[in-house]
Amino acid sequence: EVSNSELKQANEELAAKAELLAQINSKTMLTSLQNTKEIDAIKEQIGGAE
Repeated sequence: EVSNSELKQANEELAAKAELLAQINSKTMLTSLQNTKEIDAIKEQIGGAE
């Protein structure tokens, strides 16, 4: 049987991992947005004002 302290520890570890994943997700979304802006700018330079 698992003790309360073991469950608490596991819960804290999962919470920390969830926080890290949220940070990674946020950074990924920002990078994706920046990439989209850069791609649009490059398309405009290549194709003119289409």
